[in-house]
Amino acid sequence: MAFAVAGMAGVWSFISGSLCVAMPSAYFAWVSQRTMQPGRIVAQGIVKMLSTCALMAGCLKMGVDDVLWFFSRASGMPRRILVGPCPEG
Repeated sequence: MAFAVAGMAGVWSFISGSLCVAMPSAYFAWVSQRTMQPGRIVAQGIVKMLSTCALMAGCLKMGVDDVLWFFSRASGMPRRILVGPCPEG
């Protein structure tokens, strides 16, 4: 379905944008469950933000073909993390 709408370049851009946000978020969630120290949680949040930015910069440097699809997913995931799952509309 996505291939029909976006083409192959859009699909790969969408996947790379998703991974740029999902991988640091998953690591942050995994590490945050193991500690209850506020200072460490804040430090891990900063590392998560920096690693997300570094992954996005790396993908853009390598030449993501369809930037619109890349940023549509990369910007949509943090909004869903902050707001929570809600119906689009």
